[in-house]
Amino acid sequence: MDTTMDTMETYANLISDSLNVNSSRLESNLDSILTIIANYMTLIERSEIEVDTFEKHLSPALEQKQTELEQVYKKLDDLETFVNCLKQSCSKLEQKIDLAEKKFSLRKLNRLKSFIDSKLSSSKVVLE
Repeated sequence: MDTTMDTMETYANLISDSLNVNSSRLESNLDSILTIIANYMTLIERSEIEVDTFEKHLSPALEQKQTELEQVYKKLDDLETFVNCLKQSCSKLEQKIDLAEKKFSLRKLNRLKSFIDSKLSSSKVVLE
C-alpha cells in the first residue's frame, strides 16, 4: 500500500509540474480515493475471515445436517415403496372380493332361478 501511495504521489507531482496547477486539490482527491481503497481492502479481509470461520465451524454442521436429510429422504423413499406395495395388494384384494361377490351373487341367483323353475314346473303339473 505504501508503494501505491508513493506511485500516486509521483503521478500527482508529475501532473502538478507539467500543468503548473495547484496540486492540493488533486492530492485531497487522491487521499479520498486511497481511503476508499483502504476501506474496501479492510472489508475484503473481514470477509475472508468470516468465510474461514464459516468453513471451520458451520461447514461440518451443514455436512452433518445434509447426511441426516439424506437418511430422511431414504426413509421417505422406502415408505413410498411400502405404500405402493400396499396399494397394489389392496387392489388385488379388491379384485378378488369383487370376483367372489359376483360368484356368490350368481350362485344365489341360480338357486333362486332353480327354485322358481321348480315351483313353476310343479305348478304346471298341478294345473294339468
